Amino acid sequence: MKKIDKTMDKGLIKSFIKTVSIFKGMAQDDLELITTNALEVSYDKGDIICKKGSTAHTIHILKTGIVTEFAMDQNDFTVVIKKGVPKDCFGELGVLLGDNYVTTVVAATSVTVISIPDTYFKETVWKTKSALKEILSLCLARLQKSAQKSISYTMFNSEGRLAYTLLMLHNEKTDSKYIKTTQEKLSTKCGIARQTASVILNKWKKDNLIEISRGKIAVLDTEKMTDIAMDGAKM
Repeated sequence: MKKIDKTMDKGLIKSFIKTVSIFKGMAQDDLELITTNALEVSYDKGDIICKKGSTAHTIHILKTGIVTEFAMDQNDFTVVIKKGVPKDCFGELGVLLGDNYVTTVVAATSVTVISIPDTYFKETVWKTKSALKEILSLCLARLQKSAQKSISYTMFNSEGRLAYTLLMLHNEKTDSKYIKTTQEKLSTKCGIARQTASVILNKWKKDNLIEISRGKIAVLDTEKMTDIAMDGAKM
């Protein structure tokens, strides 16, 4: 159930908003305008935060919890785009374009979000180059992930798909040799059976191509993994 906390200290809201990438380069007066009009809203697990096709009148910034973002085609076929985590934003494109929400976002756990009305978001963001640049960067990242998923599902067999996905995750990590994921999550991400993924991963482990630990995997030989992905491409 949606619950609005009208008692939330505006200073705490401002402190949080300043840590979100879109707002980091924003002028203080504009931050004050947004903070003054922002609200902290709580949702229960399963609640819809914004729905594709409905009027985009608010931007939502996830403060606590996890959400799931879905896209739907004209036949209402639904696919998960991403899992949203704290500081992720939703609804910014619909608001800036004065259009509808382009995706549906559902609370995967109990969550709290900072909601900013469209009027104040547009007024401040359209004149802040750093904010617009960050929004475009986020859009590009989403497009790249969507393209990667499409390539994975349409161009590779099971082994090639798993190798391709591991390489993508390997290239995305920043400060560790390990990819933080389980075999079950990896198989789901690739769209292949858990047992099939386990057989392939164990074979690669024996061949010293990967290292498997509890909740994490490391790619040890990117060249051979690339070869496996290319060999697994559907001709």
